[in-house]
Amino acid sequence: MIIMNKINLKKTIVKKMFDAHSSVGLAVGAIMYLICLTGSLAVFYPEFERWEQPNVAEYNEFSSSSVSQAYQEYLSKVEVPEKSVYVVLPTAEVPRAHLSDGEQEWWLNQDGTLGESIRKPWTEMLQELHVQLHLPKTLGLVIVSFFGIMLTHLVISGVLTHSRIFKDAFTLNWGGTGQKQQIDLHNRLSVWGLPFHAMIAITGAFFGLVSILVIIAASAFYDNDREALIADIYGEEPIITNAPALNVERSFANMAIADKQATPIYIVVQNIGSEKQFIEIAATLPQRLIYSEIYQFHADGEYIGQQGMANGPIGRQAVYSVYRLHFGHFGNVAVKLVYLVLGLALTYISVSGINIWLNKRGRVDNVNYLWCGFVYGTPLALSASLMASIYLSISAYWSFWLTLIFCLVIARTVKNLSKIRTTLLMTTAATLLTTIIGYTLIYGKLVLIPAITTINLCILFYVIVMVLHSRQLRRRDKIMAS
Repeated sequence: MIIMNKINLKKTIVKKMFDAHSSVGLAVGAIMYLICLTGSLAVFYPEFERWEQPNVAEYNEFSSSSVSQAYQEYLSKVEVPEKSVYVVLPTAEVPRAHLSDGEQEWWLNQDGTLGESIRKPWTEMLQELHVQLHLPKTLGLVIVSFFGIMLTHLVISGVLTHSRIFKDAFTLNWGGTGQKQQIDLHNRLSVWGLPFHAMIAITGAFFGLVSILVIIAASAFYDNDREALIADIYGEEPIITNAPALNVERSFANMAIADKQATPIYIVVQNIGSEKQFIEIAATLPQRLIYSEIYQFHADGEYIGQQGMANGPIGRQAVYSVYRLHFGHFGNVAVKLVYLVLGLALTYISVSGINIWLNKRGRVDNVNYLWCGFVYGTPLALSASLMASIYLSISAYWSFWLTLIFCLVIARTVKNLSKIRTTLLMTTAATLLTTIIGYTLIYGKLVLIPAITTINLCILFYVIVMVLHSRQLRRRDKIMAS
């Protein structure tokens, strides 16, 4: 009896350990899926910002006098100005200017007067979900970076452990129950997007790890002086005393003389309103991947010099190029579309990898139901959050997580994979369709703006894809049942 009890106890412990292992594997897969899916969509965050406030005036020209007017209005409106105040200039993808001090943001009218406050709850929710998983900023960044390291490992190990992965690069089994198709598509997409996957993994790991590396390097080489380390990496700020009054117009005029090829994208007044204030103008350069070069000026517009993002040390240039490379913001809309397609391919790889593992387990249990609810519930949660931002004043964060939790509860209750998939797919389609109809009724003719029309058509296309996918799954379930 004692021996039997020991055997039963051992089996119970082993089962619990295996269940814990499965839960951890599922959690890792879920986070990877969230990061990849939201990253694919976040490539278009400037377009989503316009979509959320289509009634803001748009223009392509914004004069230096309008910039000066914007700063004057800001200083008259705010009692205690923030240290750094930005005016972001209009671009082709966002043809409107705005002012931000890090705490408050306003759209700007073309004459420089302050317009309405910027409202982009869904876009912010999407960006913060991708960058930090809605966790405290530093913790979230580090966790997401850890998954970048993990993805780098998966890319390398996937190539090394699949001896036929390149030989079978164009082999694809289609139809049937879909299990063989899923394995083949997982492997093919892994090969076809290999350079992209590796780049995304490495640059994604960089964003969070840089904060840790700064702490380590400052301790080892700079006597814990992080500001000195950051100055060596990004360039030093000028030391200013007894600063004169602001002269934004002269700064822009001298900028044109200093570098005729530079295209300004934003201007920031540092230490605004104090004796240490000075001006920085960030500008893109043709055929360069760096986010921008930064040109520095005294408050009266006298040119100081450039920070060296474009012509400084190679390491500095590389660090300042990571953002555009990771998010695909270095070309036209075609580049963004390529990032979207490749990002969704990476999302599919993340999901199919877990699906393949679940199939190999040889059984269906709560792990399968919860995973199915999470995979098909996340698009519904994003859609419900989007709809809530249009119709209601509910937090985009709360609407996302409450909807996703509800989907997991439904999946755990229904315990039928076919019903979970089709129900969540069709509910997502209905939610998005309702959102588009409501959006059209609220904003009327504004939906005819080309950028707004494009997003709405893309959403409608996704609705059609989901309906067709639901029908395909029903047919496949019938094949498996027979």
